[in-house]
Amino acid sequence: MEENLYPYLILLPNDPKSQKKILSTIFGSDIAQSLIINIASGVEFQKDLIKKLTFSNKTIINYLRDLVDLNILEENSTTVGGYRRLFYKLTKMGEWFSSLVVYRDYKPEEFKGILEELFQMYLKHAIGLLLENKFKQDKIRDIFESTLSSHLKEEYIKKLTIEKYIEDIQSLNNELDSILSSIDSFSKEKKKELLKINELKELDEFYGILKNKFQKLSEKLKNF
Repeated sequence: MEENLYPYLILLPNDPKSQKKILSTIFGSDIAQSLIINIASGVEFQKDLIKKLTFSNKTIINYLRDLVDLNILEENSTTVGGYRRLFYKLTKMGEWFSSLVVYRDYKPEEFKGILEELFQMYLKHAIGLLLENKFKQDKIRDIFESTLSSHLKEEYIKKLTIEKYIEDIQSLNNELDSILSSIDSFSKEKKKELLKINELKELDEFYGILKNKFQKLSEKLKNF
């Protein structure tokens, strides 16, 4: 897999026409994405959406209807001050799509729950698809176990490599701190004397070498 690609999971209905309609409506329109973003952030009443967005009333209402028809939004109503007011919530499918257009900083437990639900849902449909295409149960198990084993092995090696780089960086940091502490402890007069015999120059050169190694290790670490 290329480094800049990520396996996003999109939940879609079975009907190809509905799939095309959903994808073109959401990703082909800034209006639809703006509605999803605002509703996900808590702006749910139709009146508030019309007031906040710069699009025409008719355009916003039409897109809201389309998103409801596509099961991205759920339309509800309530009475406020004697007037009936429409408001909207994201459906389950709408929540998945909102994750593609809205950045959310999930809490750890919330994120774990989402991952578990996605994994179960994906496995259920993937296994169903394999069975429909006459894959034997043993073959399905082999595919899962070999993929899991291979991935865990790669992650383990990667983890050990990163830990080694971290240890090297920490060691270099300690050496740098020691050198800086030694240099700072010299009085101005001592520094002048050391300059005469080039000891401070040697310390500075050694510090530069360590600093260069530290930067290279940091760059390697960023690649993981």
